[in-house]
Amino acid sequence: MLLKIGDLATRTGLTVRILHHYDKIGLLTPSARSEADYRLYDRNDIARLYRIQALRRLNLSLAEVAQLIDGAGAELASVIDQQILGLEHQIAQSIALRDQLQELSRYVASDAEPNLDFWLSTLEMLSVLDKYFNKDQVAILLKEMGKQRNGKMEKTMTPIIKSIRNLMDAGVAVTDQRAQDLSTLWMQTMNQAMPDPRLLNNFSLMHKNEASLQSFSGIDGAMMEYVTRASIEVRYSIYQRHLSEDELRFSALLFSKTRKPGWRFLRKSGSIWKPAFLRLIL
Repeated sequence: MLLKIGDLATRTGLTVRILHHYDKIGLLTPSARSEADYRLYDRNDIARLYRIQALRRLNLSLAEVAQLIDGAGAELASVIDQQILGLEHQIAQSIALRDQLQELSRYVASDAEPNLDFWLSTLEMLSVLDKYFNKDQVAILLKEMGKQRNGKMEKTMTPIIKSIRNLMDAGVAVTDQRAQDLSTLWMQTMNQAMPDPRLLNNFSLMHKNEASLQSFSGIDGAMMEYVTRASIEVRYSIYQRHLSEDELRFSALLFSKTRKPGWRFLRKSGSIWKPAFLRLIL
């Protein structure tokens, strides 16, 4: 039995164009040609095509299908195992997304007048949250964001962001009192919205790396750096009231290298700083 390409396409549900492509790349070459040079497929060709279709259902590329059929690729069992792992990953992602959307749905249902801008920004954030937070942390974040759905957080932060941008554009140094006052207000506002410092740290990292969030909020890496440096100056001014000149020089060096407050221990020349200083920074 020989089938013309049109008949084969009809029986298999494929298009003639796909069968032409299979022939072109050598995946399925017809065994015969008619006197009018039409492609003719015999029983073996048809059996090969059904194997191709079966393997394509495993989401394999045409090159991988060709290697398997011709015996030049990995064992079929190995390929199937890889596909199972891939599907399990997709299932896990789908479950995580379902859980996030269910949580979001509960907040929407509890709000008599949903803020469209808030929910759109939340949906956008869902696309990147998984890269920075685990499942439990995402749930906490959504709950904290749900508390802010009346726009209170945005109304508070918008003038702060604008004022800091104006200082940056004017070239005002982070040592200026205006920069330090704004950085303090920034930190207080963020800590109220996100009291868990671990979440706040990851949230800051996400905002620093994700361009979509930067464009949405108007806060870019340069602004975050400016606020961080200004907040360091605020802390340093506090330490000035409690430390000696030597301790100040050493703490200034730590500030410049780590830019992180809250060290548990500080050591100089092998000795731990005096208890009063430790109580200050804990």
